[in-house]
Amino acid sequence: MAPPTFLNGTRPSYTLTKPLDTNLFLVRRSTDNELFLARPLDIPIPTNTNQVDDDDNTNNNTNQTDDERTRMMLLFDHCDLGTLHELLAEYEPELRAARAEEVGGFLPEGFVWHVALGVLRGLMWLHEGGSDLFAVGALLYRMMCGRTLPSADECAACGCVHLITDDAGYTRACNHYCVEDVNINNAFKPLFNYTADLKHLAALLLRLDGSREWWASDVLDIAWPGFENWTANTEDGRLYRDVSDDIRLREQNAAKFKTRCGVVMEEEENMELFDDILVV
Repeated sequence: MAPPTFLNGTRPSYTLTKPLDTNLFLVRRSTDNELFLARPLDIPIPTNTNQVDDDDNTNNNTNQTDDERTRMMLLFDHCDLGTLHELLAEYEPELRAARAEEVGGFLPEGFVWHVALGVLRGLMWLHEGGSDLFAVGALLYRMMCGRTLPSADECAACGCVHLITDDAGYTRACNHYCVEDVNINNAFKPLFNYTADLKHLAALLLRLDGSREWWASDVLDIAWPGFENWTANTEDGRLYRDVSDDIRLREQNAAKFKTRCGVVMEEEENMELFDDILVV
């Protein structure tokens, strides 16, 4: 179905599809039919802005004005593929028959980079991270190894610490075998499907439990060159696309569109009409 048309002949940038909850709607972008989540903002609508048509039957509501049928909304990506927790829970059982070390890793490297960089950027924007950096490392461990990282605290069953390292001053291995120990130095080495940069990042984050000397921006400075190295020098990396690539593509398309519009306007200015005959 074609997007509705306002009384002045223009079309809205977005059209409301259906309500999902109180003040939460599903809207469709008119240019490419992509879906977004939308939350209304109770502020005046400025002119020349992207507006959401809040009535599916606008062609029949000829008594309404454009201002009455449009609202300013805050848009979010419609992430309808589930949560990371659901993804891990779905595929981890398949890995139990063959350990990640035997198959080279659990989830694809591009997805691990996507989560790592996104979470680090989020932490940097929020409050510069702090102790949350270790939690990012634990998440990467689960994504790469297909199992949950043991607690960095003492085990409730035996009193030992099962997250160990070869570094001086750290707890030695446990002999009780209640939980499998994880040695930070060696945990990622067998995972041959991942680049050294990603494995180094994950191991670094696991060493930052309770650290107050590192900020999320510090880790991001280390992570980003590794990500760029992966995208430039691996087959999967060269095929990888994320939201940044999407934004750049949209900017390029917008620039091309403006150029085409400028050419059309220039051609129209060069046209003349004499006695109902168009002369170019």
